[in-house]
Amino acid sequence: YLVLHPQAHAREQLAALFWGDVPDERARTSLRTALRVLRRYVAPEIVENDRDTVRLNPDFPLWVDAREMENAQRALARAGDTLDARQVDAACALYRGDLLSGFYEDWITPLREHYRQMYLDLLLRRVQQLRAEGEYARALNVAQRVLSIDPTNENAFQHQMFCYVALGQRDKALHTYAQCVNALQQELNVEPLPETVALYEWITQTSKSSATRAARLTNLPLPLSSFVGRQREMAALHEFLTRGRIVTLTGAGGSGKTRLAIQSAREQTKQFRDGVWW
Repeated sequence: YLVLHPQAHAREQLAALFWGDVPDERARTSLRTALRVLRRYVAPEIVENDRDTVRLNPDFPLWVDAREMENAQRALARAGDTLDARQVDAACALYRGDLLSGFYEDWITPLREHYRQMYLDLLLRRVQQLRAEGEYARALNVAQRVLSIDPTNENAFQHQMFCYVALGQRDKALHTYAQCVNALQQELNVEPLPETVALYEWITQTSKSSATRAARLTNLPLPLSSFVGRQREMAALHEFLTRGRIVTLTGAGGSGKTRLAIQSAREQTKQFRDGVWW
């Protein structure tokens, strides 16, 4: 707990968190005992404490996979579109399974989910990279790793459908959609997102050869969220792009420029003979 929360903690807080089911004095005694055990069996300088607070010694040399994963995630977020595949792979390799598997204290559950989701996000970014490089078979394998942890991850199903089409395996793409629908219904009792249904309909309504070619002529990211509204902006983008113009989207950070660009490009893929590229 101290490693994953390295700030100073009030003694009362720690005593209540770990021994909240016993009287206060016994809880504080248990805390003192635990600190003595840490110093004896790890290192005398592992923790710093005073009359009121306890914390991990910030100068203690400690390598922690969870911390390294957090650092890698922040570095990749700063890198944006210039992600290095080796960095993504290295960050993914840090995850060896659920945090503190076999322990069931309440404080562990949200952190366990936090690191699991971080790992899934990294894997999905790697899938997108592989798709952009035309490495469809490898992208399929990474997407399957996502589904092995989160069987209802719709984004991973979308990637698999797309990759199967690009590889000319239309039947497998349609079977993947059926698996997606079944997983969502069985586990969450929900229907697929409109984007997933649209991808399925595109596969069924386009000839096999055309679908394969079209799939290979775009490396657009698959959005993580539904697209709602903004019809006026979509119409303006469509008009500008069909005239062969270079269009720059401007606006405040977080206003949805990237999401709008991706949606516009996805809807106009068929209009460009040489594809739409990210």
